[in-house]
Amino acid sequence: MAEALMLTGHAIHKVVNADAKRCKMINQLKEVKHVLEQDLKGMKMERDALIEVLEKIKADVDMVIKENQSLERRNEELQATLEKEKEKVKTLDSKMDAFRELKMKLDSDLNERKRKNEKLQIELDKACLTVTQTLNDELKRENARLSQEADKPSSSPQPLKVRMDLSTTKVSQLQNEQ
Repeated sequence: MAEALMLTGHAIHKVVNADAKRCKMINQLKEVKHVLEQDLKGMKMERDALIEVLEKIKADVDMVIKENQSLERRNEELQATLEKEKEKVKTLDSKMDAFRELKMKLDSDLNERKRKNEKLQIELDKACLTVTQTLNDELKRENARLSQEADKPSSSPQPLKVRMDLSTTKVSQLQNEQ
């Protein structure tokens, strides 16, 4: 019996030691649980802070997307306006080309008319000179004839004056036309 008691004491001692170890382990687990709960609380707070930051970022991204869409619409409007303006420029360019061609043609016509006018002016000057010389010659002949008639006593000076006025008027008219 003593042996049985010894064995029982030894078994009880083992159970008590095991129970003490188990209590120690339970206390350690409680401490770990407490630390893990604190870590979990901290992680939850970090998660909540991250969620708040992410929500702000999402709001910013949504705002940037809206601004981008607005800018894209504005860009499309500006692109359409640019295309219209390019068409206007093309139209103006073609009008300017047509205007340049017309101006060149008009300049050419003007130069041609100037040359013709110069030739006509030279011909007119020659003709006027010829007519003037002819009239002067006729006038001299007429004056000579009239002077011969004036030397005759029967003629009156009035017809001489009328004829000279007519010749002088013709010469004046021709000189005014020049």
